[in-house]
Amino acid sequence: FGAPGMASSTERVTIRLNDPSTPMRADVTIRNTGSGILSWLATTNDAFLILDPPAGVAVGGGLPCNVAGCPNGTLSIGVNPTLLPASRASGTVTVTSPSGGTITVLVTVLAEFEVGAPGTSRAR
Repeated sequence: FGAPGMASSTERVTIRLNDPSTPMRADVTIRNTGSGILSWLATTNDAFLILDPPAGVAVGGGLPCNVAGCPNGTLSIGVNPTLLPASRASGTVTVTSPSGGTITVLVTVLAEFEVGAPGTSRAR
């Protein structure tokens, strides 16, 4: 119902692990630039990225919106440091909607430790 269109607050994020002045995640706002209800699904093939929530909705203009976070959706991208392939890694998150298109978010992760065998690391 309606004619939803999808836009994001950014298409590139950097997550710095071990930097106390920044969160260990990045939030991306998913907006409906059209009308009606936009449903979206976020996926990644990069095991070290954590998507929360992996799906959501964004409400377009002209519809009442009475819940927290409305009318936009928020995708939080976090990192599982034990699965990082290196202390500097890049990944991709794809956000798709059956009625509003596709957005790609490039994620750069910077870590202040050496990556060893899977599940281990050594602080610098």
